[in-house]
Amino acid sequence: MLAPAAPVMMQATLRALARHCPEGYRVSYEVTHHGPTGLSRPSFFVEIGSTEKEWADPVAGRAVAEAVLGAEPAAAVPLIGIGGTHYAPRETSIALSSRGAFGHIASSLRQVALLDREMVQAMAKRSGAVAAYIDRKAVTPADFSRITGILDALEIPRLSETEIAALGHLPWETYREVRILAESAGTGTRCFVHALEGSGPLALVSLDPVLLDEAKRCDEAALIRGFGPLPVAHLATEDNVLLPQFVVFAGHSSEIINALNTLCVKIIRSRESTATENDYLVIRKVRFDPQKARELGVPAGPAYRQLATGQAVEHDGQVITPDRVSVATETRIHIPGLENYL
Repeated sequence: MLAPAAPVMMQATLRALARHCPEGYRVSYEVTHHGPTGLSRPSFFVEIGSTEKEWADPVAGRAVAEAVLGAEPAAAVPLIGIGGTHYAPRETSIALSSRGAFGHIASSLRQVALLDREMVQAMAKRSGAVAAYIDRKAVTPADFSRITGILDALEIPRLSETEIAALGHLPWETYREVRILAESAGTGTRCFVHALEGSGPLALVSLDPVLLDEAKRCDEAALIRGFGPLPVAHLATEDNVLLPQFVVFAGHSSEIINALNTLCVKIIRSRESTATENDYLVIRKVRFDPQKARELGVPAGPAYRQLATGQAVEHDGQVITPDRVSVATETRIHIPGLENYL
């Protein structure tokens, strides 16, 4: 049986404990493991250590008292946690650094293998949870697959740690709409909220996939950083491969497409040799062609590396320059209104 939990206050108290924690202590959740279970009001324990030495420590006692009295609930997202050790390190880290607030947590050691549909449903109901987090590294592949199936059957969303961190400031109801749109781009699609705030009808907009792939190839980290100030949610596959679809508020669709085009063009032009022809961005690349080097008799090895890095080499009394063993390619991307993005 499970008592009603109080995830929002639990998170607030955990964070307050982290602020007041005396030297020699650390703060953490504990997984759900004992009663009483007959309580009708949401409740939780705040405990000090595991022996009489800690229980009688007045400094730790004061820290707990100040944490409980000073706990300030935030705009948390109630979750259930599945997997991990007794002191739930991943759930603790998530709660301390994001809006994720855990109620009931099942440990890998004693509970995960026993979870069935009824117990998972009870965990969610008695935590007021809107989603679940599974510590994938702490559960077996078989348990992960089985519990994911239970969550899907109960229509409880599963969030990764990265997704929880990327919830942004959106109300959960709006975030659910973002996820529904994301799912329309493909099963298992993940969404990462940036400066998307407010309310209103949402829309799924698409970027030219070639343009996005070229920008990603040039500097994926800079590309994702560039999403940060934009009112968008970017989408990725379950393996975290960036997708050319974005969720935006419908009224902002045109300006967001413009901003995304500008970002991609800027990154590509900073890394590649480019030209513009009307509404086409032309990317010209020159790369080392080992086949041409072989035809000239250049042996593989250090000479290939020199040629690939733009250095000439001498072979059989002749100087082989990089242009003789290179091949040029050209990629043309049609971007209507390109001059506006330069």
